[in-house]
Amino acid sequence: MKQNVYRDLPQMAKIAALGYVVVVVEYRGSDVASFPKPILDAQNAVRFMKLHGPEYQGDPKRVILAGNSSGGYTAVYASFFPEGEDNLYPDVNAKVSGVVNFYGSVSVMREDSNPTTINHLQADSPEGMEMGHVDLRENSDLRRKLSVECNISKDTDIPPVLIIHGTKDRTVNTIGSTDLYLKLKECGKEAFYILIKGADHGGGEFTSPAVLKELDAFIKHILA
Repeated sequence: MKQNVYRDLPQMAKIAALGYVVVVVEYRGSDVASFPKPILDAQNAVRFMKLHGPEYQGDPKRVILAGNSSGGYTAVYASFFPEGEDNLYPDVNAKVSGVVNFYGSVSVMREDSNPTTINHLQADSPEGMEMGHVDLRENSDLRRKLSVECNISKDTDIPPVLIIHGTKDRTVNTIGSTDLYLKLKECGKEAFYILIKGADHGGGEFTSPAVLKELDAFIKHILA
């Protein structure tokens, strides 16, 4: 759906306070652009920052994609999705150094992927709209195409991934993050997984001093 790019600015400010340039990206919602358009928007944002990073005191050679909820899904997928289509900056690649996925809705393979969505997998559900207003209950191929873990193999060129999820998330089932983490490890990829006990879908727990310490350590590790 359309994002509120201002809602999480207090949390983003805490990350910026660690010494990083934080850029909030808006990608097209499924009501105006279906898969993979939002992913391509994120890639174009990476290219833009690689071109203009110094203007914002950022290093264009050290870029990390991060996102929460649908943004977490978009960030992970954009880090390895084939480039070419809708590239606004043909001479710039969208490769990034790492990905941080905060409780992303990364998969629709399980029946309880999104527990509070009554119309789960139906044409008017968030995931159905993302795939072109299609009833995904009748199209397993599209479900796999949409689900990140189904598109990762040993040959996938994906940067290190940090996954952070709450154990009591009532919007996106934690098992989706677990499935993604296990698939990354199975394929020999560098992946880290933090479960926050008792945390729901967002909240102050995700920018607590303890989590920010882990986040900072991950970023410093992959940029070393």
